[in-house]
Amino acid sequence: MDRAKVAVLLLLGFWLLMFAPLATAVFDTPSVLRTILFVVANIAYLGVVWFFAKKMKVFENE
Repeated sequence: MDRAKVAVLLLLGFWLLMFAPLATAVFDTPSVLRTILFVVANIAYLGVVWFFAKKMKVFENE
């Protein structure tokens, strides 16, 4: 695996570490605004990871 793939995997691992505890905190005390913000933050973070992965051509065959 090259450096770009390792970087994307680390970013996804960080996402799991960050957002799993946040998810339990958000859904233990349900609030519509908090849930919407949580979903938007998740989508934004994964969008950034996807953008850099695409820019670094991680998923293309060599």
